[in-house]
Order: sequence, then structure tokens, then C-alpha cells
Amino acid sequence: MRILLASNASYDPPRGGSTRSNLAWLRRLAAAGHACAVAASSVDGQRRSTLVDGISIHSIPSLSLHAAELGALIRETLPDWVLVSSEDLSHTLLREAARTAPGRWQEGGKLNLEPALRLGDELGGQEHGVGALVHGLLDPRVRYE
Repeated sequence: MRILLASNASYDPPRGGSTRSNLAWLRRLAAAGHACAVAASSVDGQRRSTLVDGISIHSIPSLSLHAAELGALIRETLPDWVLVSSEDLSHTLLREAARTAPGRWQEGGKLNLEPALRLGDELGGQEHGVGALVHGLLDPRVRYE
């Protein structure tokens, strides 16, 4: 399974509890052999791609102002799932993700990652979990053009 998480928060370095919680479950999925990536805003204004604990982190300065780069990353990496974190208050990343795969948007959708994990895996310490962090997701059957 290929997962891309889009976020306006910094993931390299991580800032705040929700980013650390998201990295915890992404780390578990990566360790189980899934391809995990994050498109996130750069805290220092530098554009870079790094590999941290098996997770590809693409730091983009002011990602919400350059949302087309998220669309390009979706087309380049062809993820099965695109998740948009809830700090995307203006829904800029959400609109770009939906535009990249028109007709495949599912608002308020839920994603059960449990089948991809092993018994005993933990998904981070915050109660809100993935459901509260995700505005929506794109259909995994979509063929990205």
C-alpha cells in the first residue's frame, strides 16, 4: 500500500502532537513494508526531501501557497491513499488532492489501516487518531493521470 499524507505542518522536524502521532502510525506502516510519504510545509523555508524511519518527507516552503506541488507529487508517486491533515484550514491542499483525481473525492471518509498492521502495533499516543486528522481521502481505485 502507498500512502501520502499532505499537511501544512512541519514534519522535518516534526512540530506538535498531531505530527508526532501521524509519524508514529506512518512509521509502523513503513516498518510493515508499506510506502509512506508526507508532503509538508518546510519550517525553515528550504525545499528538501528526506527519508526518516522509512518515511519519505517532502518539505515544501509554504505548501498551501504552492498546492500544485502536491498534485505533482500525487501524479509522480501514484499513492493508493492520499490523506489531508486537518490543519489545512483553508482546504487548499484538500482541493488540490481532489482536483488531481476528479470524481474520486469522498468527504468524511474513514480509512481503516488496521489490516496493514500487525497484532500489538501501537498507533501513537493521542486519542484523536487518524479519523479526526483526516478531512477526507481519495479512492484507492483511481488511476492518477
